[in-house]
Amino acid sequence: MDKVVYTAESGTTYTYNEVLKLAKGNKKYADSLIERADWQHIETIIDEDITEDEIEEIGGTYKLLN
Repeated sequence: MDKVVYTAESGTTYTYNEVLKLAKGNKKYADSLIERADWQHIETIIDEDITEDEIEEIGGTYKLLN
């Protein structure tokens, strides 16, 4: 079982492998998500990154644009 690396304010927990899956296999992005997570769900950060043109999906993974 993976160790929990982040717990959202709502109580939702995330393991590193779950975050990596949400980051579509991009380890650098997964690490960034964990570092930046403060209280919100990881999915919310991803949605904001897409809206703010920080990432885009290319070839089945997320690519950091900045």
